[in-house]
Amino acid sequence: MGGRMRPTRRSFLMLGAAMPAVLFSFLARATEPSKDQGIGGTGWTAGTDNDNGIGGTGIVGTIQRFGSIFVNDVRVAYDADVPVWVDDAPVTISSLKVGHVVRVAVTEEAGRVVTRVIHVTSEVVGPVEWMSAGSIRVLGQSVDIGAAPNDPTIRKGDIVAVYGIRRPDGTIVASLVEARPGETHFLVRGVAAARSGSLLVGRLKVGPKSSGLANRRVHARLAKAGGGYSVVSLEAEAPVPQADVASVLYETFLQRMGRRLVSGLGVAIVDRDGSLKSSDAMRVFLTVGIDHAGNIVSASRDRNPGMNAPSQPGMPSQPPAGPGMPGPGAPGAPNGQPNGGSGGPGGPGGSGPGGPSGP
Repeated sequence: MGGRMRPTRRSFLMLGAAMPAVLFSFLARATEPSKDQGIGGTGWTAGTDNDNGIGGTGIVGTIQRFGSIFVNDVRVAYDADVPVWVDDAPVTISSLKVGHVVRVAVTEEAGRVVTRVIHVTSEVVGPVEWMSAGSIRVLGQSVDIGAAPNDPTIRKGDIVAVYGIRRPDGTIVASLVEARPGETHFLVRGVAAARSGSLLVGRLKVGPKSSGLANRRVHARLAKAGGGYSVVSLEAEAPVPQADVASVLYETFLQRMGRRLVSGLGVAIVDRDGSLKSSDAMRVFLTVGIDHAGNIVSASRDRNPGMNAPSQPGMPSQPPAGPGMPGPGAPGAPNGQPNGGSGGPGGPGGSGPGGPSGP
């Protein structure tokens, strides 16, 4: 790994960052104050095996590159036989791609941030209902595909999986769009809004207003029914599947609305120091505290994001390749030359999926 990346982000992970107190507000409701001893409001650090019952640490964001995996500028190591799931279906490690959105529970072990399982989750899976230059609509979700790898084969009516991060207006900024021909089970994730007695994610009705899930991120599974869709299941989204986490480093967007910075997670923070000048939606990292019921109880902007923090709209940052680590588009990297070659996936010193994830 290139020497210049290690001190910035790793020091932040291991020691935590001293961040100013941030007033936290919900867009629609208040919650009890956090009792998690500062986790989620005063800095972000990978947990250890002993979290004293508070809960672990999670990361939710886009795969930026390989060499282990880089997510939210954090290098996350894993064993060669790590279980990998894509939308709850088991796959091999070689299935991982730059642009996939992953959810991992992590611990700090011997100076490394480590995960024991990788969950890849799409934001929506379903038919393309409408498309124009730079955008599509899938299951009532507006998708900005301007920064995603171009796939000219996608047509209206095709079933696709969209991986991306939502802006405060609900638009999914896609980092990857994959064809899912033959898929019959659809899904959508996002903040549910109560309107006219119904619960909606984007333009899609997912349940009644009385479901108690308004203003929370939900996970809805759907199936075709007549000329529309039926909701097979609806639940509050787990930040990291099958893991109890109390602090999560989220990739999201912030947009200024008065003195508040509204996020794509359905929560807002008060911008005391006026650090975000632009009125455009900006891709950032938020440290979010979560209670045992899954409610967000604190949130703060990552003030020490390292040299490759996202600071502009569009795709996540792509850290420069260090020794033994191919950059995007290089041999051995996703979208690079086929078969990887030496140093590619499975090759000597490989840093793509399936290669060793050393310290």
